[in-house]
Amino acid sequence: MAEEIQQAPRVPCRGEIDFWIGSLRFSGYYSDISTKGIYIETMNPPEPGTRFKMRFTLPGYQRAIEVEGVVIWSRVPMGMGVQFVALTQDDYAAIKNFTATAQTQ
Repeated sequence: MAEEIQQAPRVPCRGEIDFWIGSLRFSGYYSDISTKGIYIETMNPPEPGTRFKMRFTLPGYQRAIEVEGVVIWSRVPMGMGVQFVALTQDDYAAIKNFTATAQTQ
């Protein structure tokens, strides 16, 4: 599964992200993204296999992306690699456009 995430081009970027595990809300920063997943910087990442909901906005975009993800790997106190689960077509297109544009700059 982790290999699938790495096949999509990752783009370094930074933004705030909120995520919910059950009824608990957490905040952190993301530092790279692809159409397959995202890296979230957080001091206390959950264990691999944990599913959760997240919300973030891409740099230069106004609309927030809300998606479910699953933790593929985590390292305390650094962060976690997360695979997206069921991106909407609009969210996939926004991330794909953002990563393609960022790669050409």
